[in-house]
Amino acid sequence: MNPLRIALCLIAAGGFAACGLFQEPQARGGGLEGETLTLQGRAVYADGTPAAAAEIRLRSSDATDTALVSADVITTTDANGDYKIVGVQPGDYYIITEAKDAQGSFQELHVAPADSVPVIPVALPDTVKPKGAVRVRVLIGAGLVRLPPGLVQMPGLGKQYGIDSTGVLLIKDVPPGDYFIRVTYPYFGLIHRLTPLQGKVKAGDTLEVGPYTLSPFADEDLSTWKHSLTVTLNTKPTGADIAQNVIGFPVLLRLDTSNFPFSDVTERLDGSDLRFTDARGKRLAFEIENWDAPGSKAQIWVRLDTVYGNRDDQSFNILFGKADVFSPASPQAVYDTGDGVNAAWHFAMYNAGGLLSDATVNGNLLRMGTTRKESGVTGQAWIVQPGDELGAEPTASQEPASLSLAGWFKQKGSQSLGRLAWKHRRGEIEAAYSVTWLGGERIVEFALATAETGTVRAPVPTGKDWNHFAAVYDAKAKVASVYVNGKLAASLTNQGPIAYRTAGDLMLGSQPGGLNGFKGSLDEFRLYRTVWSPARAALEYQNSRPNANWVIFPPH
Repeated sequence: MNPLRIALCLIAAGGFAACGLFQEPQARGGGLEGETLTLQGRAVYADGTPAAAAEIRLRSSDATDTALVSADVITTTDANGDYKIVGVQPGDYYIITEAKDAQGSFQELHVAPADSVPVIPVALPDTVKPKGAVRVRVLIGAGLVRLPPGLVQMPGLGKQYGIDSTGVLLIKDVPPGDYFIRVTYPYFGLIHRLTPLQGKVKAGDTLEVGPYTLSPFADEDLSTWKHSLTVTLNTKPTGADIAQNVIGFPVLLRLDTSNFPFSDVTERLDGSDLRFTDARGKRLAFEIENWDAPGSKAQIWVRLDTVYGNRDDQSFNILFGKADVFSPASPQAVYDTGDGVNAAWHFAMYNAGGLLSDATVNGNLLRMGTTRKESGVTGQAWIVQPGDELGAEPTASQEPASLSLAGWFKQKGSQSLGRLAWKHRRGEIEAAYSVTWLGGERIVEFALATAETGTVRAPVPTGKDWNHFAAVYDAKAKVASVYVNGKLAASLTNQGPIAYRTAGDLMLGSQPGGLNGFKGSLDEFRLYRTVWSPARAALEYQNSRPNANWVIFPPH
């Protein structure tokens, strides 16, 4: 391990516990819930003198733009260049040192639990040097008449830079270190490529990187991809147990070393060379929710036009093994509003202003409040606590005549009442629609503001940490129903229409102001303007439930 790249040592009760770094650069979530540790380090200049009064920033590795920089933990070094940060949760971080005279350093740090890493007896110094610069070049490929507006991010710096039609961008004041870069274009949804810089940023020098070539995806010759494997779906009773077809469905792929050869993916940092086709060779839209290269794990959503009921022979293909390509991954293409989806939240992605992203084009961005993240049913979940406000500003997409509202939840601790979802009406006591967890009775309650006052109350079985609900309202039939873990649990007739009246925020996990907050975790919430069939509700549960068995990978 290079001592100049060791930023911090971990101290647990009783002494030093660990120093650690990424094995390769990778944009990942920062610290998760768990044991906290104390980090201690020292900053010095190249001649060995202490870097006194230098600013030290501990930044989550999620922080690819300015939206998340406000969560930095900031401290300064003392006269000896020493510093200490307490209460750090295990996870992946950046350490940015800003010393005097435009000098600094950039380090990557993996914080592991104290009992799972070797003991490091001494703290090694972090050396600060004069800053450098990076010049990025992006070229127009054949078939594109102009270069669309794009962004360049250097994860860890907490900034994003616009790149114009010239395709040339100079990034100044970059602390010396090893970086990787993300080039993003809002073209066909989201196009990105994540790659290490072609060299090290050195003190006082300008590093030339690129050129990166952008070409139309329709012109790609998929026969030049080196590797492929075929995934099969089983909707028979031995699999998802779905008898009817389901239209426009995002299939979840959980990839790990048991079912997928990560070493054969050429663009391993973010899977930019992944492509998907159906059995006839038609390209399929997909979204990468999480790509963990060091851990060889991923969660990917692939949209199928139709999932056929009661079959075990439907298949599609994963292609990989192509160098120097951009990714066509697009959440908006997977959660196509033409399929009836009005909002989709993974609780794992961020947008401008530090908001949790809506995967659709409707932009129902959620305020994050003071919540924390943890592992969920598919990737990252969001922990909510009483007083948190996880809400989206009003949009027309939140007010459908018919609706299907679904999500996963996990209670933490005892509670009598917690709001899972609440469509507020300003100046009104009732929500336009709401889903409430009655913890003492283990009941999910679905309520509508209508001429009728009835609510649908569905029991939730014991024995599971995570449970799935789907609250469905059919405006034409005037029927409100609740599905629990894929099965119809309760329904009520003569309901509706929904009285939206005055627009209000759509809250998840509480009412406005954090009232009646749910104590627990939320994951994979969906809002559709269509009426889910029993087959759709069942498949939504089967698709993302733990230990799902309906997606079958070939041996490898």
